[in-house]
Amino acid sequence: MALCRICNKRSAKRFCPALSAGICAICCARDRMIQIACPESCEYLGPGREAARAREKILRAKGRSESGRAAFRLKESQAIAGTVIELAIINTQRESLRDLDDSEVLAALRNARKNLETVDSGLIYEHQEASRRVRQVSQRIREKLDEFVKKAAAEDRILRADMIEALRLLEEVVETHIKQGEDPRSYIRVTALNVPWPSKEHEPLIIS
Repeated sequence: MALCRICNKRSAKRFCPALSAGICAICCARDRMIQIACPESCEYLGPGREAARAREKILRAKGRSESGRAAFRLKESQAIAGTVIELAIINTQRESLRDLDDSEVLAALRNARKNLETVDSGLIYEHQEASRRVRQVSQRIREKLDEFVKKAAAEDRILRADMIEALRLLEEVVETHIKQGEDPRSYIRVTALNVPWPSKEHEPLIIS
């Protein structure tokens, strides 16, 4: 049997439509939707998403239990803000910070929240992170939130308080992933699974 196109070590037991080549199950699970721009037609993508969602549900319930927090339902505006934030994170990872990890995401979420809270307080002050990478993600988050607010209809706009709450809740989610200590990109992997790649033929299907 041929070797995996990515690692060139393990047997290529799966056909990857993004690469038009065989890859192993380990590289498929590790790189899908992060390094590999999987098409929605991939037979392994759907089951991978379902398994990830099931694990995420258990992980978040565990995180709530350990912190003593009860289950709750997000307001629609908070859920929308959370989606915009996660899209900003994953798009930044794919476009320029390919090795972005969960600890950097957590720092960026905190920085973005602090800056929004400062604006809410009426102070003119910009909290700056020492890491250029963290600043980049934080700025992207705020830019995308601002863009959404400007383009949204009046009835669909989200308040700054809802943005702050969405950031705070995502901080808790990322912290829960980090506490597992198994994969430094655990949160990024599960989040990227649900963000489709643009379907443009001229774009590369794998990030090397």
